[in-house]
Formats: sequence, structure tokens, C-alpha cells
Amino acid sequence: MPKKIGMVSGGQLGRMLTDAAIDLGFEVGVVDPTPDCPAHQAGAKQITASYKDKGALLELAAESDFFTIEIEHIDTAVLEEISRSIPVNPAPS
Repeated sequence: MPKKIGMVSGGQLGRMLTDAAIDLGFEVGVVDPTPDCPAHQAGAKQITASYKDKGALLELAAESDFFTIEIEHIDTAVLEEISRSIPVNPAPS
């Protein structure tokens, strides 16, 4: 079973990360408020929700092996919580 990367935001950088991750055999999931965001267009599974939607972030984290961010407008407290279960890079601190 492939490892899954969870990512907050699926803009152009998220699309490039998704392209590279899929080429390396990873699956990618993303939380982004824009329907059919660029990362989703590249093959990421999308949860359409706000970057600050704790429930959506925890849902994505629950099905991910690693977690990352592609935007700075986030709730670092939620990322701290997620980091107790799976690696979060860059670190929320």
C-alpha cells in the first residue's frame, strides 16, 4: 500500500508536489477551499474546506502518513496536535 502525504493547500506548489509525489509512488491528499484546486487536477484526493477547518485537517491527517503545508495561513495549534501522531514538515513551531 502506498504511503500518503497530507497537504494543507493545493495551489500551484501543491500541484508540483503532487506531480512529483505520484511519480515516486505516493498518494496525496489535500485540504483546499477551491473546488478542483490545482493539486486535485494533478491527482490529489481533495477535501474541499477552509485551511483552518480543524475537522477537515484532522480527517486528512487520519488517512495520511506524513503531513505538510503549502500556505502560511494555518492554525498551528492543529498542526501541533497532528504532529503527535504523524510527522509534520515543516514543524509547526
